[in-house]
Amino acid sequence: MDKLIFECKDMKNKEEFPLKYTGMGEDLSPQFSIKNLSPNARTLAVTLEDVSHPFFKNFTHWLIYNIPAGEQIEGAIPGGARVPDLGNARQGLGYGWCRYAGPKPPKGRRHFYRFTIYALDEEIALNTLPTKGRFLKRAKGHILQKGSMVCPFRNENQSSLLKKKKSRKKIISYFLILCVALFLFLIAKFDIRILTGNITDTSPNGPYPDSMFVIEKDYCDYCDFSESLESINEKYHLNLRSGDSVFVIYKGTKQEPAPKPIDILYIFKT
Repeated sequence: MDKLIFECKDMKNKEEFPLKYTGMGEDLSPQFSIKNLSPNARTLAVTLEDVSHPFFKNFTHWLIYNIPAGEQIEGAIPGGARVPDLGNARQGLGYGWCRYAGPKPPKGRRHFYRFTIYALDEEIALNTLPTKGRFLKRAKGHILQKGSMVCPFRNENQSSLLKKKKSRKKIISYFLILCVALFLFLIAKFDIRILTGNITDTSPNGPYPDSMFVIEKDYCDYCDFSESLESINEKYHLNLRSGDSVFVIYKGTKQEPAPKPIDILYIFKT
């Protein structure tokens, strides 16, 4: 028996079963494209099985047979023992009663599902109940090619997904609160402060001739820093000048009557 190579639209072997092809979604049969169909093939058959069912080995979800041989099997096949639009192909019994029935494992469970496509040299006549077992028994000796693909699917209903989203939001909220608390702790512990203001002239003829670097705050006060403006420009790759408006994160406190030297942690022009 030769291997049948096929592709399934929107699906790849060993990847997650698309929701629309499952009992949790639209429950539509997928479209198949066959790559190496034997010229001697007359009919095709497709089965879908739950290969990880806890009670029934290779539990049948879908059986369709006597599909006229061709390079493509259309998707969204309607229910019914006969499918007139598909050359009067027959659908058998399984989890889907003469129809496609996609994956629908128990809530929170992950099962593996196998599509198998058979290429046969004749039509198969089943006068009794059309089950997968009876089909395979009758098809013995007539199967020219066979190919399979297996895909997992986990049942996570909308309420479960909503709970997960809410849980993620809570975790993010707690993380942000923790970050803010840590930031406030560092500010209190190491006396880290923030200010906005304008750089003031520290030249010999300016208002603060003995200072290295002064920022006049927006609320009629000032901070005298321990680094020179030239040093700050070099350190932060800036080109600050007297009169520029800046945003500063700094460490230190101002003491009266004269300010204590203050160290800049970060500064940028606004």
